[in-house]
Amino acid sequence: DDKPLGVEGGIARSLQNMRALSDLLAAKKIPLTIVVYPWAQQLAQGDRDSRQIALWRDFCEGRCKAFINLFPAFFAAADADKDWYEHLFILGDDHYSAEGNRFMFRELEKRLF
Repeated sequence: DDKPLGVEGGIARSLQNMRALSDLLAAKKIPLTIVVYPWAQQLAQGDRDSRQIALWRDFCEGRCKAFINLFPAFFAAADADKDWYEHLFILGDDHYSAEGNRFMFRELEKRLF
């Protein structure tokens, strides 16, 4: 099997799966919206221009109803709050806390409704 391994292999498989999903949705006339948002580590490391932003923005061209980049909103929140991790994430975890989920909902609500 000549499939790429590691990060590049993961990206190739993700794109293949998302193309299949996009094609299925298009055939059924269901619009696709993709949202990208940072993990705690990306916020901590200042990864404001993550590879996933360009990857999914490019993927969405001609395929998606919308592409939503929440990196700027999350970085603005982190820049304004020195305790951003404790407020936005479950301690010891990369998952958003209840407050972090509310923040994400408010940001999505601005862009979707």
